[in-house]
Amino acid sequence: MVKLPEVERLEPLPVELRRVLVAVDFSDASLSAMNYGSGLVARSGGSLALVHVVEPHFVATENGATDAAVNGTEHQRMERAKHRLGSLGRGLFSQCRVVETTVRSGIAFFEIIEAAKALRADLIVIGARGFSGAPSANLGCTVEQVVRHASTPVLVVR
Repeated sequence: MVKLPEVERLEPLPVELRRVLVAVDFSDASLSAMNYGSGLVARSGGSLALVHVVEPHFVATENGATDAAVNGTEHQRMERAKHRLGSLGRGLFSQCRVVETTVRSGIAFFEIIEAAKALRADLIVIGARGFSGAPSANLGCTVEQVVRHASTPVLVVR
């Protein structure tokens, strides 16, 4: 029988979660991530930042209409996202001390990382199977890029 060397017991690092950023694309996975994030914030007494990114995409549909004609202009999509995200945020006020919502425009992974920097987030929480339903979305690409490039720790929720 091989005897394994003694492993020094490590003390857990004290992690203070003053601000948790949750990336929300309104999918079931991102709503699960939001539940995790709000639970972490409720325990730590910190604040929760919900961030949604409206990605520009122009895809011709089968009948030749552009995506803007079908889904609205970027401005219209931003306004709809602000409304939906605001509703989600108001629903969390009883659980969290502070809930702020931000809608950004651009490439999702980049904007999530930039929002985390700007908000000085201690943690990014993101859903593993977030799929906004956009035909051009690359399933999992945003999550992978956030994990690869963020300087902030990332919690991926399945």
